[in-house]
Amino acid sequence: MKFAFLGSSDFSAIILKGLVKEGVDIGLTITRSQKPRERGRKKTPTIVKKVSDRLNIPCIETDNPDEAIPEIKKQKVRGVILASYGAILSKDFLKSIKYPLNIHPSLLPKYRGAAPIQRAIMNGETVTGVTVFLMDEGMDTGDILEQEPVKIVPFEVFTELEARLAEKGAELVLKVIRKIEEGKRLKRVKQDHSKATYAKKIKKRELVVDWNREANQVVNQIRALSYKPGAFTCWRGKRLKVLRAIPLKGMEKEPGTVISLRGFIVVSARRNLVCIKEVQPEGKKKMDALAFVNGYKISVGERFTGICADL
Repeated sequence: MKFAFLGSSDFSAIILKGLVKEGVDIGLTITRSQKPRERGRKKTPTIVKKVSDRLNIPCIETDNPDEAIPEIKKQKVRGVILASYGAILSKDFLKSIKYPLNIHPSLLPKYRGAAPIQRAIMNGETVTGVTVFLMDEGMDTGDILEQEPVKIVPFEVFTELEARLAEKGAELVLKVIRKIEEGKRLKRVKQDHSKATYAKKIKKRELVVDWNREANQVVNQIRALSYKPGAFTCWRGKRLKVLRAIPLKGMEKEPGTVISLRGFIVVSARRNLVCIKEVQPEGKKKMDALAFVNGYKISVGERFTGICADL
Protein backbone atom coordinates (compact mmCIF):
# COMPACT_ATOMS: atom_id res chain seq x y z
CA MET A 1 0.00 0.00 0.00
CA LYS A 2 1.39 3.38 -1.01
CA PHE A 3 1.46 6.45 1.24
CA ALA A 4 2.31 10.11 0.90
CA PHE A 5 4.18 11.70 3.81
CA LEU A 6 3.68 15.29 4.91
CA GLY A 7 6.10 16.99 7.29
CA SER A 8 8.57 19.81 7.70
CA SER A 9 10.41 19.46 11.03
CA ASP A 10 13.01 17.32 12.79
CA PHE A 11 10.09 15.43 14.35
CA SER A 12 8.83 14.67 10.82
CA ALA A 13 12.24 13.60 9.51
CA ILE A 14 12.80 11.07 12.31
CA ILE A 15 9.43 9.47 11.60
CA LEU A 16 10.01 9.44 7.84
CA LYS A 17 13.34 7.66 8.21
CA GLY A 18 11.83 5.17 10.66
CA LEU A 19 8.96 4.27 8.34
CA VAL A 20 11.19 3.83 5.30
CA LYS A 21 13.50 1.62 7.36
CA GLU A 22 10.49 -0.58 8.22
CA GLY A 23 9.59 -0.95 4.54
CA VAL A 24 6.58 1.39 4.35
CA ASP A 25 6.01 2.40 0.72
CA ILE A 26 6.33 6.20 0.66
CA GLY A 27 5.54 7.29 -2.90
CA LEU A 28 6.17 10.99 -2.31
CA THR A 29 6.73 13.52 0.43
CA ILE A 30 5.18 16.97 0.80
CA THR A 31 6.97 19.64 2.78
CA ARG A 32 6.74 23.39 3.27
CA SER A 33 8.32 25.67 0.69
CA GLN A 34 11.82 27.02 1.20
CA LYS A 35 12.13 30.09 3.41
CA PRO A 36 15.06 32.21 4.65
CA ARG A 37 16.54 30.68 7.78
CA GLU A 38 17.57 33.16 10.49
CA ARG A 39 18.54 36.72 9.72
CA GLY A 40 19.34 37.56 6.10
CA ARG A 41 20.25 34.05 5.05
CA LYS A 42 19.32 32.45 1.74
CA LYS A 43 16.35 30.17 1.37
CA THR A 44 16.93 26.69 2.73
CA PRO A 45 14.98 23.45 2.16
CA THR A 46 13.33 21.75 5.12
CA ILE A 47 15.00 18.73 6.69
CA VAL A 48 12.23 16.56 5.19
CA LYS A 49 13.27 17.71 1.71
CA LYS A 50 16.89 16.85 2.50
CA VAL A 51 15.98 13.41 3.86
CA SER A 52 13.70 12.74 0.88
CA ASP A 53 16.54 13.54 -1.52
CA ARG A 54 18.87 11.15 0.32
CA LEU A 55 16.23 8.42 0.19
CA ASN A 56 15.40 9.13 -3.49
CA ILE A 57 11.77 9.93 -2.68
CA PRO A 58 10.07 12.57 -4.86
CA CYS A 59 9.34 15.68 -2.77
CA ILE A 60 6.86 18.47 -3.43
CA GLU A 61 7.74 21.74 -1.70
CA THR A 62 4.58 23.77 -1.16
CA ASP A 63 2.59 25.68 1.44
CA ASN A 64 -0.60 24.54 -0.28
CA PRO A 65 -0.95 20.73 -0.09
CA ASP A 66 -3.79 20.83 -2.64
CA GLU A 67 -1.11 21.32 -5.29
CA ALA A 68 -0.03 17.72 -4.62
CA ILE A 69 -3.46 16.17 -5.27
CA PRO A 70 -2.78 15.42 -8.98
CA GLU A 71 0.42 13.53 -8.08
CA ILE A 72 -1.37 11.66 -5.29
CA LYS A 73 -4.02 10.51 -7.76
CA LYS A 74 -1.40 9.68 -10.38
CA GLN A 75 0.50 7.44 -7.96
CA LYS A 76 -2.75 5.92 -6.62
CA VAL A 77 -1.79 6.82 -3.06
CA ARG A 78 -4.36 5.42 -0.61
CA GLY A 79 -3.17 7.07 2.58
CA VAL A 80 -1.22 10.03 3.90
CA ILE A 81 0.89 10.23 7.03
CA LEU A 82 1.18 13.73 8.42
CA ALA A 83 3.68 14.63 11.13
CA SER A 84 4.30 18.29 11.88
CA TYR A 85 3.67 19.67 8.40
CA GLY A 86 2.43 23.07 9.51
CA ALA A 87 -1.00 23.42 7.86
CA ILE A 88 -4.51 21.97 8.10
CA LEU A 89 -5.49 19.86 5.08
CA SER A 90 -8.44 20.96 3.00
CA LYS A 91 -11.65 19.03 2.44
CA ASP A 92 -10.59 18.37 -1.16
CA PHE A 93 -7.25 16.91 -0.05
CA LEU A 94 -8.88 14.68 2.59
CA LYS A 95 -11.36 13.40 -0.02
CA SER A 96 -8.49 12.43 -2.32
CA ILE A 97 -7.22 9.65 -0.03
CA LYS A 98 -8.79 6.89 2.07
CA TYR A 99 -6.60 6.92 5.17
CA PRO A 100 -5.59 10.42 6.42
CA LEU A 101 -3.29 9.60 9.36
CA ASN A 102 -1.82 12.25 11.65
CA ILE A 103 0.90 11.73 14.28
CA HIS A 104 0.58 14.34 17.03
CA PRO A 105 3.04 14.62 19.97
CA SER A 106 0.55 14.95 22.81
CA LEU A 107 -2.22 13.02 24.51
CA LEU A 108 -5.11 14.46 22.55
CA PRO A 109 -7.37 16.26 23.13
CA LYS A 110 -4.75 17.92 25.33
CA TYR A 111 -2.32 20.30 23.60
CA ARG A 112 -3.90 20.52 20.19
CA GLY A 113 -2.10 22.89 17.86
CA ALA A 114 1.32 24.02 16.70
CA ALA A 115 3.62 23.65 19.73
CA PRO A 116 2.49 20.75 21.93
CA ILE A 117 5.95 19.65 23.07
CA GLN A 118 7.18 23.14 23.95
CA ARG A 119 3.97 24.05 25.77
CA ALA A 120 3.99 20.83 27.79
CA ILE A 121 7.52 21.52 29.01
CA MET A 122 6.79 25.22 29.67
CA ASN A 123 3.81 24.19 31.80
CA GLY A 124 5.92 21.82 33.87
CA GLU A 125 4.20 18.64 32.70
CA THR A 126 5.81 15.36 33.75
CA VAL A 127 3.93 13.20 31.22
CA THR A 128 3.02 13.77 27.59
CA GLY A 129 2.53 11.27 24.78
CA VAL A 130 1.80 10.53 21.14
CA THR A 131 -1.53 10.18 19.38
CA VAL A 132 -2.25 8.75 15.92
CA PHE A 133 -5.63 9.89 14.65
CA LEU A 134 -7.71 10.16 11.50
CA MET A 135 -7.74 13.72 10.24
CA ASP A 136 -10.92 15.66 9.64
CA GLU A 137 -11.37 19.33 8.75
CA GLY A 138 -10.68 20.53 12.30
CA MET A 139 -7.38 21.16 14.05
CA ASP A 140 -6.34 17.87 15.67
CA THR A 141 -9.97 16.91 16.28
CA GLY A 142 -10.28 13.55 14.50
CA ASP A 143 -10.93 10.08 15.92
CA ILE A 144 -8.03 8.50 17.82
CA LEU A 145 -6.56 5.22 16.49
CA GLU A 146 -3.53 4.77 18.77
CA GLN A 147 -2.30 6.67 21.81
CA GLU A 148 0.48 6.11 24.33
CA PRO A 149 1.82 8.21 27.23
CA VAL A 150 5.51 9.12 27.47
CA LYS A 151 7.21 10.34 30.65
CA ILE A 152 9.15 13.59 30.46
CA VAL A 153 12.60 13.08 31.96
CA PRO A 154 13.56 15.69 34.61
CA PHE A 155 15.37 18.64 32.97
CA GLU A 156 14.98 17.09 29.51
CA VAL A 157 15.03 19.76 26.79
CA PHE A 158 12.71 20.16 23.81
CA THR A 159 14.88 18.59 21.10
CA GLU A 160 15.58 15.52 23.26
CA LEU A 161 11.91 14.94 24.04
CA GLU A 162 10.98 15.66 20.42
CA ALA A 163 13.28 12.85 19.23
CA ARG A 164 11.84 10.35 21.72
CA LEU A 165 8.28 11.25 20.79
CA ALA A 166 9.08 10.94 17.08
CA GLU A 167 10.40 7.41 17.60
CA LYS A 168 7.26 6.51 19.52
CA GLY A 169 5.15 8.13 16.79
CA ALA A 170 6.77 6.00 14.10
CA GLU A 171 6.13 2.91 16.19
CA LEU A 172 2.45 3.73 16.73
CA VAL A 173 1.64 4.70 13.14
CA LEU A 174 3.37 1.54 11.93
CA LYS A 175 0.90 -0.46 14.03
CA VAL A 176 -1.96 1.32 12.27
CA ILE A 177 -0.42 0.75 8.83
CA ARG A 178 0.03 -2.97 9.49
CA LYS A 179 -3.64 -3.27 10.52
CA ILE A 180 -4.70 -1.51 7.32
CA GLU A 181 -2.49 -3.76 5.19
CA GLU A 182 -3.86 -6.87 6.92
CA GLY A 183 -7.44 -5.72 6.39
CA LYS A 184 -8.17 -5.43 10.10
CA ARG A 185 -10.82 -3.07 11.42
CA LEU A 186 -9.44 0.17 12.90
CA LYS A 187 -10.79 0.93 16.38
CA ARG A 188 -11.81 4.60 16.44
CA VAL A 189 -12.22 6.57 19.67
CA LYS A 190 -13.86 9.97 19.51
CA GLN A 191 -12.13 12.81 21.33
CA ASP A 192 -13.79 14.50 24.28
CA HIS A 193 -13.72 18.04 22.92
CA SER A 194 -14.73 19.48 26.30
CA LYS A 195 -11.27 18.50 27.59
CA ALA A 196 -9.33 20.10 24.74
CA THR A 197 -6.45 22.47 25.42
CA TYR A 198 -4.42 24.37 22.84
CA ALA A 199 -0.68 24.74 22.26
CA LYS A 200 -0.24 28.05 20.48
CA LYS A 201 2.74 28.73 18.23
CA ILE A 202 5.78 30.11 20.06
CA LYS A 203 6.02 33.89 19.62
CA LYS A 204 9.31 35.75 19.27
CA ARG A 205 8.85 37.61 22.53
CA GLU A 206 8.65 34.27 24.36
CA LEU A 207 12.26 33.55 23.41
CA VAL A 208 13.49 36.22 25.85
CA VAL A 209 14.20 34.82 29.31
CA ASP A 210 12.02 36.55 31.89
CA TRP A 211 14.04 36.68 35.11
CA ASN A 212 11.06 38.20 36.93
CA ARG A 213 9.41 34.79 37.01
CA GLU A 214 10.03 32.05 39.55
CA ALA A 215 13.11 29.87 39.02
CA ASN A 216 11.10 26.77 38.03
CA GLN A 217 9.22 28.78 35.40
CA VAL A 218 12.45 30.27 34.02
CA VAL A 219 14.04 26.82 33.76
CA ASN A 220 10.98 25.35 32.05
CA GLN A 221 11.04 28.21 29.53
CA ILE A 222 14.72 27.49 28.79
CA ARG A 223 14.10 23.73 28.48
CA ALA A 224 11.09 24.21 26.19
CA LEU A 225 13.14 26.22 23.68
CA SER A 226 16.39 24.25 23.72
CA TYR A 227 18.19 23.58 21.50
CA LYS A 228 15.91 25.10 18.86
CA PRO A 229 15.28 28.00 18.61
CA GLY A 230 16.91 28.69 21.98
CA ALA A 231 15.84 31.07 24.75
CA PHE A 232 18.10 34.05 25.15
CA THR A 233 18.97 36.77 27.61
CA CYS A 234 20.81 40.02 26.97
CA TRP A 235 24.28 40.58 28.36
CA ARG A 236 26.63 43.44 27.55
CA GLY A 237 24.28 44.51 24.75
CA LYS A 238 24.31 41.16 22.95
CA ARG A 239 22.18 38.05 22.89
CA LEU A 240 23.26 35.09 24.99
CA LYS A 241 21.34 31.87 24.45
CA VAL A 242 20.72 29.93 27.64
CA LEU A 243 20.54 26.26 26.68
CA ARG A 244 20.55 24.27 29.91
CA ALA A 245 19.68 25.24 33.46
CA ILE A 246 18.29 23.84 36.69
CA PRO A 247 16.49 25.59 39.58
CA LEU A 248 18.15 26.07 42.96
CA LYS A 249 16.87 27.26 46.31
CA GLY A 250 18.61 30.25 47.78
CA MET A 251 18.58 33.92 48.69
CA GLU A 252 17.60 35.91 45.63
CA LYS A 253 18.67 39.41 44.64
CA GLU A 254 17.37 41.66 41.88
CA PRO A 255 16.12 39.36 39.08
CA GLY A 256 18.78 38.66 36.46
CA THR A 257 21.71 39.36 38.81
CA VAL A 258 24.68 36.97 38.66
CA ILE A 259 25.36 35.91 42.25
CA SER A 260 27.83 33.05 41.86
CA LEU A 261 30.33 31.70 39.29
CA ARG A 262 31.56 28.57 41.04
CA GLY A 263 31.54 26.08 38.17
CA PHE A 264 28.21 27.33 36.90
CA ILE A 265 26.47 30.70 36.44
CA VAL A 266 23.95 31.19 39.22
CA VAL A 267 21.40 33.92 38.52
CA SER A 268 18.65 35.29 40.71
CA ALA A 269 15.03 34.90 39.59
CA ARG A 270 12.02 36.52 41.24
CA ARG A 271 11.95 33.58 43.63
CA ASN A 272 14.92 31.24 44.13
CA LEU A 273 17.84 30.83 41.73
CA VAL A 274 18.64 29.55 38.24
CA CYS A 275 21.85 27.57 37.76
CA ILE A 276 22.97 27.95 34.12
CA LYS A 277 24.99 25.00 32.80
CA GLU A 278 25.28 25.69 29.07
CA VAL A 279 25.13 28.82 26.90
CA GLN A 280 25.77 30.04 23.37
CA PRO A 281 27.13 33.57 22.86
CA GLU A 282 25.85 35.46 19.83
CA GLY A 283 27.64 34.26 16.68
CA LYS A 284 29.55 31.53 18.55
CA LYS A 285 29.24 27.82 19.27
CA LYS A 286 27.54 26.50 22.38
CA MET A 287 29.76 25.97 25.43
CA ASP A 288 29.48 24.93 29.05
CA ALA A 289 29.17 27.60 31.71
CA LEU A 290 32.73 27.25 32.98
CA ALA A 291 34.21 27.79 29.51
CA PHE A 292 32.01 30.86 29.07
CA VAL A 293 33.03 32.32 32.44
CA ASN A 294 36.72 31.78 31.76
CA GLY A 295 36.58 33.05 28.18
CA TYR A 296 34.36 36.09 28.64
CA LYS A 297 35.40 37.16 32.16
CA ILE A 298 31.88 37.55 33.44
CA SER A 299 31.67 38.92 36.99
CA VAL A 300 29.44 38.46 40.02
CA GLY A 301 27.01 41.36 40.17
CA GLU A 302 26.50 41.69 36.40
CA ARG A 303 22.93 41.48 35.20
CA PHE A 304 21.13 39.59 32.48
CA THR A 305 18.20 41.54 31.04
CA GLY A 306 15.51 41.33 28.38
CA ILE A 307 16.77 44.38 26.50
CA CYS A 308 19.29 43.97 23.66
CA ALA A 309 20.64 46.57 21.27
CA ASP A 310 18.87 44.91 18.30
CA LEU A 311 15.46 44.52 19.95
